[in-house]
Parts: sequence; C-alpha cells; structure tokens
Amino acid sequence: MPFRPHAATVVLVGALIVILGATATSASGLGRKPTGPREPSGDAATRLLDVPFADPGFYVEGQARYIYATGFDPEGWTAFRVAKYDADTGAYGVPQPSMLQRPKWVGPRGGPHARGEVHMWGPHVWRRSVPGPRDYVMYFSASRRGGSDCIGMAIADSPLGPFAPQSRPLRCGNRGSTLIDPAHFHARGGADYLLYKRHRFHPRAIGIWALRVGPSGEPVRRARPFRVVDGGGKEVEAPSVVTRHGRTYLFASRRSYATCAYRTVVYVGTLRREFKWLGNVGLRRPSGRRFCGPGGAEVRKVGDVFHMVFHAFDENPHVVPAASRFAWGVPLRWTPTGKPYAAPAPPSSRFERAPRATVRSRTKSGSSSFSPYRSRS
Repeated sequence: MPFRPHAATVVLVGALIVILGATATSASGLGRKPTGPREPSGDAATRLLDVPFADPGFYVEGQARYIYATGFDPEGWTAFRVAKYDADTGAYGVPQPSMLQRPKWVGPRGGPHARGEVHMWGPHVWRRSVPGPRDYVMYFSASRRGGSDCIGMAIADSPLGPFAPQSRPLRCGNRGSTLIDPAHFHARGGADYLLYKRHRFHPRAIGIWALRVGPSGEPVRRARPFRVVDGGGKEVEAPSVVTRHGRTYLFASRRSYATCAYRTVVYVGTLRREFKWLGNVGLRRPSGRRFCGPGGAEVRKVGDVFHMVFHAFDENPHVVPAASRFAWGVPLRWTPTGKPYAAPAPPSSRFERAPRATVRSRTKSGSSSFSPYRSRS
C-alpha cells in the first residue's frame, strides 16, 4: 500500500515539488537545460527530458512536435510547461509555461472530496479547422472554485502558447462526480469528440466518456455525453484515441497512478459502442527492465509511424514517497492481428482477458507523486 501522508502534508509537499521540481520554471520559463538526444531513436524507449514531466500531452504538426506537462506554479499561476523538439540538436528544449494566467473559474475545491485543493492537470493540444486566429486549442482539467474538477478550454496562436483560458469551464460533472484528463478525437466521418474520465463517488463509477463537439471545440448544442469505456468501479483514465487501418484504438491508464502497477492499456472499437479490451501495452526500459508506473500516455502519428509519449517513475514510490516521473517516448508497432505494442519486443498476438483485480486509488497526480487528488476508495 503506498504511503499516504496527512492531507495537509500532501498539499504542502505537492506544492513544494511543483515549485522546486515539476514546474522548475518561473514565469520567464527558466529551467535546467536537457542534455543529449531526447527523441526516440530506432526502437528503444528514450527519455525526452531530464526534468520531471508528468502526464505528458503530445502534439505533432508536420515535422514539429511538442510535449506538455501537467501542473502549475502556485506562486505565479503559470501552468502547463511546454517543450518543443529541435531536429537539429535531437533534443527537446527547455520547458516554459504555455499558460500565463489563472482561469477565472479555477480555485479551491468544495464538497467532501479533496476540499480546499487547487488542481490544474492533463493538458491536451489540438488544432481546430475553423478559419481565423487562435486556432490552437488546449483542453485541460482544473478545480472549479467551490466545486469539483471540470474540463476547461484555452486558445492560442501557437502551440507554444500563451494559451488564453475561457472565463467558464467547458464542462463539469453532476453533483458528486468529477471530470479530468480531456482529449480530442477527430473521427473518420468528420465528427469531433471530447473524451474524458468521469469519476462518480456515490455509488462509485469510473469510466471514459465522450461528448460531441463542433469544429471550434465547443460542445454541440444538445449533445449528450456517452460512455465508451466502463472501468467497473476501477481506475481508468488518460484516454488517447487514434485510427489505423479502419480500426479505432483507445489507449488509457489503469490501476493506482502512485504505484509501479500503473500501466498503459489499449481498447478497440467505435465511439458509438463501448470499446473492447485488447490488452496491456508492454513498456520496457532500454535495458529490458519494466518501467515503474508507465502511464498518462498520448499517441500521435509522426510521419508514417505512431509514437507514444508517457511518464514513468525512476524510483519505486513505495520506497521513495516523493519520487518524480519523467517523460519517455517510444514508437509503436502492430502485430498482424492489429494489436499495438511498444517496439522492439512483440507480445503475444492473441487478445488478453480484461483486468479483474480491484483497484483502489487515493490520488491523481499533479506534477509529482504527491500532488493532491484524493478520491473515495
């Protein structure tokens, strides 16, 4: 069972780690410069930055690619550090904040769950098709003042930002539920969708849901959300959806994020029917050892190859309670039966049974293993 400090300690430690480690930048964007190649080379998983970078968002536009970190600086209210890949140096640059102002609706949570905490998590960037300026959209999750966690939206002229947040949240859960980990998906038929994790506390229900949005990113009028993955009361979060050879794959994370058991999994199906379990995505270090807690993954196509960016602990958080998570990248390959796996070692091509173990999770990461997110077990 992971070490769980007193709630006040959680908030203090999480804030300090955000300031000293995960955000590691002031409003001016100063930080420790990464060294050496940081982009996947060949088939090996490669660390992308030498600074903590949890729940990495991943955006690709032509030959340019960007990664975004969860979390914010509680002193300057800058948030969602971004690093751009430099093809000349073969490395991602120094992370800088991509949002320079606090959304007006963001503040300490109300209600019985994680009351008084402030969250800003899970940035996901995409480019909308409507003409005009500020066509880059960032979806993110954050705590609504006096309420629960909601999905927010911000726009910018560049993938680097600065992203200007809307004055109101895009969508919030009903009383007794929280929404986090947003992602955009453009379906083959041309429709756009917002996907996110919905966690209801009484009775406990966790799943991935989808909502039809227009080309601008705003919800379609009278559109109703629908469930695409049922977690069965167990943790499932961080959706990322891609289409390949006519099949739609939904990547997600399961189990408790603050343990080495946290892992990336994949489902297959269509948005109008619940996705079916396909299996785990085996993620290993270049040495062949398994990663500790590889999750928060996002998949994008870079040229003709699908790439996955995810985070993992360097140290077991059971042993080192303040262990940080770092961003890694790896190309994906596919078996003849259409199952994705992390190169280079192919798994069994047969389908796997859906997970059955009960998962109990108390926290959802901000920028470190103890950034506060406490849910009912």
